[in-house]
Amino acid sequence: MVRRILLIDDDIEFRASLASALTALGHDVKEVGSAKDADFALLQQRPDLVVVDGLLPDATGIDWIARRRRVGDDTRMAFVSAFWRDPGSHARLREELGVSLIVHKPLDVSSLASELDALFGSALQLTERVRDVLSTLRMQYGAKLPGRLADAERLIADARLRGTRDALDAAISIAHRLRGTAGSYGFTGVSSAFGRIEESLRGVVTSGECPPPEGPQGTLWHDVDVALAEARDGVVTAPRRLDMGALAGSPPGRVLVVDDDPDFLRLVGTIATRSAIDVIPATTVDEALAIASVLPIDGAIVDVDLGGQPSFALVRQLRFLPRHEQLPVAFVSANSSLQTRAAAAHAGAIRFLSKPVELDSVLDLAGELVSLSRRNRPRVLVVDDDDDFAEHVVALLGAASIDTKTVHDADTALESMDTFRPDLVLADIFLPKITGLDLCRTIRLTPRWDEVPIVLATGRGDRETLVAAFAAGCDDYLTKPVLPEELLTRVRVRLDRAHLMRRASEIDPTTGLMIRRAFARQLNAAIQEARRHGRPLTLALIDLDRFKQVNDEQGHMAGDRVLEGIGALMRRSFRVYDIMGRWGGEELIVVLPGESPKVGAGVVERLLAEVRDLPFEGERGTFHVSFTAGIASCPDDGDTLEALVSVADERLYMGKRSGRNRVIQPESTSDED
Repeated sequence: MVRRILLIDDDIEFRASLASALTALGHDVKEVGSAKDADFALLQQRPDLVVVDGLLPDATGIDWIARRRRVGDDTRMAFVSAFWRDPGSHARLREELGVSLIVHKPLDVSSLASELDALFGSALQLTERVRDVLSTLRMQYGAKLPGRLADAERLIADARLRGTRDALDAAISIAHRLRGTAGSYGFTGVSSAFGRIEESLRGVVTSGECPPPEGPQGTLWHDVDVALAEARDGVVTAPRRLDMGALAGSPPGRVLVVDDDPDFLRLVGTIATRSAIDVIPATTVDEALAIASVLPIDGAIVDVDLGGQPSFALVRQLRFLPRHEQLPVAFVSANSSLQTRAAAAHAGAIRFLSKPVELDSVLDLAGELVSLSRRNRPRVLVVDDDDDFAEHVVALLGAASIDTKTVHDADTALESMDTFRPDLVLADIFLPKITGLDLCRTIRLTPRWDEVPIVLATGRGDRETLVAAFAAGCDDYLTKPVLPEELLTRVRVRLDRAHLMRRASEIDPTTGLMIRRAFARQLNAAIQEARRHGRPLTLALIDLDRFKQVNDEQGHMAGDRVLEGIGALMRRSFRVYDIMGRWGGEELIVVLPGESPKVGAGVVERLLAEVRDLPFEGERGTFHVSFTAGIASCPDDGDTLEALVSVADERLYMGKRSGRNRVIQPESTSDED
């Protein structure tokens, strides 16, 4: 959907580059250079978003926004400026003037364009859970704040008495922490006061280590005393009772249960009392689809017998919904025949339970569904020696379904890179022993980590600090105090971009399946897992029949449409932990961990039947295709990638020679009961 954006900035070069980036994202951008021109533009057409610079030739950005709000203009606003970094200005912009996004120059234009684009989605819409977490965090931090203030006063008094560099550094460190963390929790007065204390103490260091009673340093210490008094006034005692449940690391799981059996629904309804999983019941296919279309779910448990309703087809329909392409699904049924179990496997189920079912079995199944759904959740490594700020970040990201790990220094962070394998590193610039800048440089020098996004956080937003951060190799920065919306948006934008880059390097753009190199890596890992646990593994090599003829008769675009359609069908037909790839040309490949060759062959035969029914459009009209597949199993046919692919390839060509349009499995399994 095209959105109208009004861009107000008198910097022509910046304005042009941002307008180009937003236009490339599909938005309709109008540029003006002054508040007066902006007012005139608003009379002509109402935009969906206004991006305003903080300092215009004829007004400040804050004053212009305030004037628009007074006349009832509720247009969504974004504020971009090299100034007004203080917590008070942020609070006014956010709380009084309703600004949706606040960013500071210098900045990366493409990243800003992505953040502005995200405003039209859900990236900045704080969920009720996130708001609850924020409220609880503020109360909890408020209860700690008097103690933090007492610690700061003790260290500052010690620094004044001793005047040594170590004592001054300790006082500066705690002032720096409170400057950033108190503001992030909403205590803007305390944050502002400790910002001035930090700068005054740095001035003491600059002017000499032994402060005389008179002169410039005496003035600096006086400023510290005044700011400390303001900080005391800004401390607010928190309520006695805190909702600690709101600080759980991640939101509860949500499992859709589709069954018209009231006894079973009553049974699964008790799951929420025994675990952090919500159960959403549905009794019909239509009701299940309606629920899944509006609620994000982590998995589904479906009864095979839904009074004649198409339960197996429901799984396919669920996986065609947005965000549910590889939804983990399990089936339950009072009919546990081999045919029913095989049909469930063919529909892409991860488990099959026979009724009557014990509650513990359903609990385990629901937990497995949620775990599988979330195994690909993004991971963020938080590196900060300020426990309060780290807790703030972890709770916010956890409430937004982002997994986190916290470490306090750069050495531990480097150790965690291999074990935790983060998708993003969020580090404070001022760390003990090794700074965040040095951590950033070390990560960038390590080939296996050189593409991991790094966001550096700092309480000092001066140009020199930011230039040093980007020179060290960071991708973005956050200025403490950090607004929750800005934190979530910047992290999400960087995670999304990293995901797209990985996808571009690992996913075939035509089929949406893994490219050969990425597939081979995952297959080798699956083979090792099968060896460790003594479980079977089935591989199917698939070759489209007479694909050259399709290209020759229907055009090469038709060939691409065939590959796109079959790739999409495969992604929705198999289980979340099945491994699918494009082996090369018109050859596709799939691995089914834990399945025997007979069950695997049945799953691929079902896929073949569905492929035969798919209509495709070409230059000569509608046409249909088929494929031939060869099945190989581990360990019977080998326990290496090369051995399994070689055997599957032999069987594939057996199928080609015997007429195509078939699946060839090992002879020893073809006659099994």
